[in-house]
Amino acid sequence: MKYVGEREFCFDQSELGFPSISGCHAIVYVTANGLFGYHNYGGQTPDRWPGMSAAFGNFVHGNVNGGGAGKLIYGVCYATTNRSYPGIAKATWLAELAAFGTAVGFTGPIWGYDLAVSGIPPSAYVTFFHTQGTCVIQVRKWVDHEDTLGPNASPTDHKTTAPASPVYKINNVANVVVSVGATALKTVYPDKLR
Repeated sequence: MKYVGEREFCFDQSELGFPSISGCHAIVYVTANGLFGYHNYGGQTPDRWPGMSAAFGNFVHGNVNGGGAGKLIYGVCYATTNRSYPGIAKATWLAELAAFGTAVGFTGPIWGYDLAVSGIPPSAYVTFFHTQGTCVIQVRKWVDHEDTLGPNASPTDHKTTAPASPVYKINNVANVVVSVGATALKTVYPDKLR
């Protein structure tokens, strides 16, 4: 399992956890080889998507596991509240996820869960468990400072990007979240956006 911090890219065969999703977006690309994730901190406006999604595409295609067939894309955020999308929130939410899909050459199904309907006040902890080409998504309330940092044990599969536009470079990250609290999670069910 890997924990995907703000502006981080991760690959894991079975599980990704996203600490502190409030105004951010937990984006997961499911492939035959596992899960690719990006914790999109900010970046809710269309002018930011080309650089961010291109960096995500470069991370996926540059990873030894990046050649697996794409299955679907998930996005989990407070889409109709904290994400502050311009225009119609649901349409903009889908457009953001579609931009990430385009960057990895994926035109298949996109699913999303709006944390605004979860009953969990911002912020949330979100996990994705890979199971037979899809995911079980679980959430709970996030508690600040419940995460523990440690050395990045998988530097090839865990990177970061600097907040620079229009080109976002992929960088190594020395320390990452290595554990979070053990509060019980609840399973949620996403809606098909495309």
